[in-house]
Amino acid sequence: MVNELLNDDGTTNEYLHLLVGECENALDGDGTIPGGGGGGNECNPASPNADCDDDDILNKCDTDNPNYSSFDCDGDDVLNGVDACPNTEVLSGQVDPDGDGCWTDPVVDTCTINATDAGCSKYYLEGITGFTEVTTVGLPIFQLFLLGSGDSIGTATIQLSLTGYPVITILLNEGYSLNDYRIVVKDNLDSTEFCQSMNDVPPPSGDEPDAFLEFSETSGFTGNYFVKIETNACP
Repeated sequence: MVNELLNDDGTTNEYLHLLVGECENALDGDGTIPGGGGGGNECNPASPNADCDDDDILNKCDTDNPNYSSFDCDGDDVLNGVDACPNTEVLSGQVDPDGDGCWTDPVVDTCTINATDAGCSKYYLEGITGFTEVTTVGLPIFQLFLLGSGDSIGTATIQLSLTGYPVITILLNEGYSLNDYRIVVKDNLDSTEFCQSMNDVPPPSGDEPDAFLEFSETSGFTGNYFVKIETNACP
């Protein structure tokens, strides 16, 4: 390699000869001499923090690098080969629930139910914690039981509106009061869940039911669907 220099008089050229690369007694390039490949001929493409092709992209983020899939460009401990978001900055508190390298803010569940107060109990639709299938035939009336117990404290009437969204009415037996509830509905077992909850439910007035809910955001249910009801009630 030859670098052309001008003397102080600005007219006479001098030349600096450097041997770089594989020549005998050559210097090892360090990336400061043009053509050095971000490390000269000694640049290792397996080094993630080098830039062997001088394109201002580190090897670990350079899709042209033969080792790209084994690097971790964004430092999230998910290798580029399986990272669906290889250049995503991970912010504090974010989570990767699918393990695919795509980090998002955690989903906060705002549909919750209080712990049961002293002297009260938790009652479920048909006495089970999971979903109950509801048919569209007739007017389904279900019981609210203690878990695994046949002692009903009231009913839940579940039906579809004319536009296809679930309408749920809870009516407790005399002598019981509804403190809290959490109700989840979905069109089928693999579909999106819709949830409504209320804590410290006010007592009903007159002939009003203990709770009346309309899941209008789910319009379009046509066949059988699934409902889960959890309540805290006190004698």
